[in-house]
Amino acid sequence: MEEVPYYGLNWFVYLLLSGIFLLLSFWKSRNLVAWLRIPILSFIAAMAFTPMTTMQGEGWWSPAAIVMVFEIEQNGFSGFLRAGLAIIMAWLSITIVSFIGWWVLNKGKLKEKLKRKAQT
Repeated sequence: MEEVPYYGLNWFVYLLLSGIFLLLSFWKSRNLVAWLRIPILSFIAAMAFTPMTTMQGEGWWSPAAIVMVFEIEQNGFSGFLRAGLAIIMAWLSITIVSFIGWWVLNKGKLKEKLKRKAQT
């Protein structure tokens, strides 16, 4: 296996820039309703932060979205299955956990809104 110069530094810079992009997306989407905002932001997070081995049997990792592009180019639909399914599973997991967390954090606020609507 060939040594990649600055492998750890590259990952650090990538994760830092991806985190900044996710935070900016979070801030710009603050006016969207939660049922639309959560899946969009979870999709961005899943695409940016899901890791995948670059080649089967190798020790190098890359973002699954990048691996998926190259796998589709080389192997067609089977390439999508290799990296795309990991992204889809991460997206579904992040979305479900985020909706549960949103519901738990806003449970009291939702009850107050329903009481106010019932009174008017």
